This record gives sequence, C-alpha cells and structure tokens, in this order.
Amino acid sequence: MITGNKYLDEVIRDARTILFYGTAGSGKTTMLMKIATNICKNPMDKCLYISTEETLHYERVARNARKYINVWFTEIYDFNELLNFTLLKLPYIPLKHVFVDSINSLYRVISYEEESITKYGLLLAALRHKVGES
Repeated sequence: MITGNKYLDEVIRDARTILFYGTAGSGKTTMLMKIATNICKNPMDKCLYISTEETLHYERVARNARKYINVWFTEIYDFNELLNFTLLKLPYIPLKHVFVDSINSLYRVISYEEESITKYGLLLAALRHKVGES
C-alpha cells in the first residue's frame, strides 16, 4: 500500500501527478510523509521532499530515520527560488519522485504579480516532466 488506505491507493495507483487539497491541519503533510516512506523503500526509487511552509517535521524524520533513507529533504520558501531550483537544479538530481508541501502556498504570495500564472504553469510542467522521465 502506498497511502495505507486501500481506497485511496486504488484511486492514485497509476497517477503521475497527485494534488492533495485541504484546510490546514487536515493531514496533507502526514499523508505525503506516509507516501514518501512507502514509495521510496526501494534504493532505486530516490525521492525529494520540498517543504515550502515550514511544515517539515524533522523530529518525525529523526525518530524513524531508516524509513526516510531514500528521501532527500529541502526547504524552499520563495516561489521564484522554487521555480529556479526546478528548472536549473532538479534536472541533474537522480530521483524518481518529487513531493512539494505545499505548492499552492508559494503561488498565493505571487498570484497578483504579472505573469504569475505563466510561472506557475511552467513550474508544474517542469515538475511533471521530471517525474515523467523516470
């Protein structure tokens, strides 16, 4: 099982891109962490977990470090920094899965800027391309 919920697993089984949406405290981060540990058990399935909201629970990772052995963690708190990382660095990182927690939070900050929707579309396309090439 990927999520620990057989019904949810059935829905997302063949998906390349998954978006979890919900209010603060609804369990999105917990679900992503669970999926990351389950998907990335295989040493060939390296994963990157990008935290954008200071929601990364280092104490949880530290308590069960072996579960996260194939998951790399980073924090990016600026939309343009995330876009640059995705376009300029991510293509050179050998990984199979990317988790962004939360991709919408950074967009909300720049949503009123000119060309923001274009940048957001570029970011999503680059992320999809990265996981699609695996």
